[in-house]
Amino acid sequence: MHGYDDRGRKVLDYLPGTAYRRRAGGRDALAIPLDPEYQAGRLRLMASSYGGTFTPLQLLEAAPVLAERSARVMRAGQLAGNPGMLNLTQVGEPERTERRLAVLRDRIPQIAACL
Repeated sequence: MHGYDDRGRKVLDYLPGTAYRRRAGGRDALAIPLDPEYQAGRLRLMASSYGGTFTPLQLLEAAPVLAERSARVMRAGQLAGNPGMLNLTQVGEPERTERRLAVLRDRIPQIAACL
């Protein structure tokens, strides 16, 4: 897959993570269970805003992969004694991300059906 933003970052490396984590219009994105049609609409908007380089389904499917990678990096950093990563334990990471990820994986078929 190709697609780079104006800073040279691979769009598929960060856009699905943005969909997973970011608040939009006062509502949480994919990390929090909401109406699947609403979340599908947000994914359609994100995909079209980036010129249709990626489909909404591609963003949806990539979101759990990136969240899993984030949890893995946090856990590895904590095991290595990284102070920043150890601080994340105070807010329940990476377990919080892993719990939300499990919920998202269960909901992907519902969201995908709305795309």
